[in-house]
Amino acid sequence: MTGVFERLKNNDKDAWAELYKHNADRIYRYVYARCDNNVYVAEEITQKVFLTAIDRIETFSGNEDKLSNWLFGIARVKILEQFRRKDRVMDYTVPLDETVTGKIIAEAETDIDMDFENMLVDGILSDIPESQSRALLYKYCEGLSVNDIALKMERSLKSVESLLSRGREAFKKLYATRWKGGAE
Repeated sequence: MTGVFERLKNNDKDAWAELYKHNADRIYRYVYARCDNNVYVAEEITQKVFLTAIDRIETFSGNEDKLSNWLFGIARVKILEQFRRKDRVMDYTVPLDETVTGKIIAEAETDIDMDFENMLVDGILSDIPESQSRALLYKYCEGLSVNDIALKMERSLKSVESLLSRGREAFKKLYATRWKGGAE
């Protein structure tokens, strides 16, 4: 996909088709597995991922090699939005005003726009090790206990506790750096 990034920024339809062709199946499988194997929801979210990418290509600050990671990050945010919507509709006991970021770094009280914050969180979750990111998402998005995370990830309790601890530290460090404008 060499040279596709500049073409994407120039709204080249062939470049978008190429990006879609190389990533749509992987994004769909990723979403499908995290949305209780619901075909309808997975298709809807996959579509939203690419529509969001089109709308936000100007905000992408990585290099071409990071485009797939960026798309997976958007997918994470869209999955989170789906869980939040599901929580509201089904009236779960999870407080509606809590965000993933608020749970992960409670001390970060900012006035930033939620879309920007979601993209910031998304980028950070993409940049920390996948196992740490997954553990944080299970803990703070799905509300799973450490025991349940260990079962889901097929790891020991100590291993999951370590992943969560290291993940929170990495998240806090990157969040502080990027929020202060020191993004890589």
